[in-house]
Amino acid sequence: MSAFKIEYTGVVKKIILHLTPSLKPLIKSAIELLPTNPYLGKPLQNELFGLMSYRVKRFRVVYRIMEKTKKIQIIYVGHRKDVYLLMKELLEKTTQ
Repeated sequence: MSAFKIEYTGVVKKIILHLTPSLKPLIKSAIELLPTNPYLGKPLQNELFGLMSYRVKRFRVVYRIMEKTKKIQIIYVGHRKDVYLLMKELLEKTTQ
């Protein structure tokens, strides 16, 4: 199986830029693991069906696997307490 390429959304680039110095390398290291095994995360359900979530301490990296183009699109990074609610809001905004 060939490795996937990582693709970041504009939102994620801003989020990662503003992470604390102790958390930023952890998130980046976790994302770097995904190209060799994109199924490390758990599949999401309901409104977020088709997306995956990978746990990094109390944060979650939400991403989409695009098999045909061999890309992993990093969609959102956030604290577990509200990441899924924020993801739903983000998806609603983009579909309007």
